[in-house]
Amino acid sequence: MAERMNDGTYLKLPVKRYAPKSIRETAEGRYWRAYRAPSVVNQVAQVTSVHFADVYPFMLAATSSARVTIYNSQTRRSQRVFARFKDVAYSGVLRSDGKAMAVGGQQGAVQLFDMSSRSILRKFTLHTRAVRAVRFSPQNYSTLCSASDDATVRIWDVTAGSCVRRHDGHADYVRSAAGHPTSSDTWASGSYDHTVKLWDGRDGAKDAAMTLDHGAPVEDVTWLPGGSLLVSVGAQDVCVWDV
Repeated sequence: MAERMNDGTYLKLPVKRYAPKSIRETAEGRYWRAYRAPSVVNQVAQVTSVHFADVYPFMLAATSSARVTIYNSQTRRSQRVFARFKDVAYSGVLRSDGKAMAVGGQQGAVQLFDMSSRSILRKFTLHTRAVRAVRFSPQNYSTLCSASDDATVRIWDVTAGSCVRRHDGHADYVRSAAGHPTSSDTWASGSYDHTVKLWDGRDGAKDAAMTLDHGAPVEDVTWLPGGSLLVSVGAQDVCVWDV
């Protein structure tokens, strides 16, 4: 800035400087600053699944090739490795209490492991093709769901060691499944036939209670906590369904 003199020249004026504005501390800022530097851990092959346990220390199961590696999320170090698979393993998921793990496989088997001893507690072999998705029921430890490339969804009773329901209806690979957060009899599955199907075991029917058209191969499905909204993911779309 400058001030004009009577002779037509300009006199340069000093620029006024202000004290820097302080940045107000926010809860969100404190949250992100609490994170430490990320840890990068290389696997033997492509990672097809990651899953956290619901209890401290929030163990992480990473499925890659023919093994599932368990990491401590606090120390970010490997705790144990499960490698008792004859072929590629899929969808290693930890039970909510962190004491058991279920894993699908290329050969169509669903295996249940004890986390302490790494011993096989159950092995289900009724699927005829690869099992790409395995999920525990959110309500109880004794119910397990598997989704397979044989286009079926099966519900297993872990205690009895048997299949209690088989759901047919998909016309292509079934690559995802999710248990309803409040109803132990309700499951959702997503398939490469572009559909999401809801299965209700209370009426004893094998047919789907509801079919939703995602419009593309469905890679994953999940329920929002209230149980009234379902999310499906496939291609470039994320769909939220009011069911």
